[in-house]
Amino acid sequence: MRRLKVAVTGTLGVLGRHLLSRLDAEDACRQLVLLDLVPPPHPPRKACFCRVDLTEPRSSQRIADALERERVDVVVHLAFLQHPVRTAGYAHELEALGTQHLLNALSRLARGAAPVPLVVGSSTLVYGARPENPAQLREDAPLRGRPGYPLVGEKIAAERHVRAFQRASGTAVTILRMAPLLSPGVRTIVGRYLSLPAVPTLLGFNPMLQTLAVADAVEALGRALERAADGGGRGALEVYNVCGSDVLPLHAAIRLCGRRSVPLLRFAAGAMVDALFQAGLAIAPSAHFDYLQYGCVADGERAVAELGFVPRKSTRDCVNDLAHTLLRAAA
Repeated sequence: MRRLKVAVTGTLGVLGRHLLSRLDAEDACRQLVLLDLVPPPHPPRKACFCRVDLTEPRSSQRIADALERERVDVVVHLAFLQHPVRTAGYAHELEALGTQHLLNALSRLARGAAPVPLVVGSSTLVYGARPENPAQLREDAPLRGRPGYPLVGEKIAAERHVRAFQRASGTAVTILRMAPLLSPGVRTIVGRYLSLPAVPTLLGFNPMLQTLAVADAVEALGRALERAADGGGRGALEVYNVCGSDVLPLHAAIRLCGRRSVPLLRFAAGAMVDALFQAGLAIAPSAHFDYLQYGCVADGERAVAELGFVPRKSTRDCVNDLAHTLLRAAA
């Protein structure tokens, strides 16, 4: 297999850091092109850095120049938030507009002789948590997450931009919709939620929780980028759910972590939770209540069949790993 030059956005995020570490150790990767505001504290030995602010329209030109100069084989787009932020405008600029700026750069390459395939790290949260959801959501399910919830809505907008780009350019695109990440020592919304001393739940509801270990997410990304590079720049849009091998009732996960649940009435708690979130005293706004009320469980069989991806950690494994970490911290 030829040795690849891989460009990565979101290199300072959870997935970006771990993917760079993996690729830096692999012989199949020849060079890493880091597209970010600042270089990592400990840059990979194979890395070359290009300063890019995805929130700026001018970033499209800088990205296109870097991809052409370095003759990149595949781009992995990971500049997405793993937990809510209080500034909705920033989430929009980074995820929806930032994706569009990256796509503008790739469009320039697609008009030439050398389009570059794209791999995008999205989330299963885009399906939304609704009472009518099936037991498992396949990749062709509609994206019905709340548009007004930036953690979810901006990813939906980014996916729409990606679909439009693929239709217009014919560039090969792979979207990985990953279950919420959960691994010890990694700052994600599920990890923060289950680490709370008193965990808020919704009275009368116990939805199924589905997670993905960071190492498994990186494994899926590695398989997807190799497949994309081998297939060449021209191709179709491929979408895969990437998730742990089982689910766990939310209250069971809370008990495994040695936490106690605090049941809330949704209609009564919404305004209070939103105020606490804006004050920095809650980890998510009330829009996230959807995922504490109804299930959002993805079907990962397509990734198994076509990417050969088999998760090493189940949802229960992920929760147990976090529980052991919390227990050691309390000792």
